[in-house]
Amino acid sequence: MRTQRKLVLELLIEANKDGVNSYDLTYKYGIKQAPTRVKELKRLGHDIVSVRQKNRSVTYILNKDQRHEREGIDYKWDFENGIARKVYL
Repeated sequence: MRTQRKLVLELLIEANKDGVNSYDLTYKYGIKQAPTRVKELKRLGHDIVSVRQKNRSVTYILNKDQRHEREGIDYKWDFENGIARKVYL
């Protein structure tokens, strides 16, 4: 079963530099509390930029260095603030 957080990450990877709009996440993909899912991804170490739009929506863009799958890439674990997260080298 694919979680909403996993779906958001997949959509960000697919979107490349165009990013994904918060309205699309909510209404097109049915992701409840999309900003919370993005915040969770940021907490896990993903570099996501939030760009506020004139229509009060937000476009989320994944840093270009993270748009590929992380398989086979070296990482270490960081336990800052009692939260375990992967830090890619």
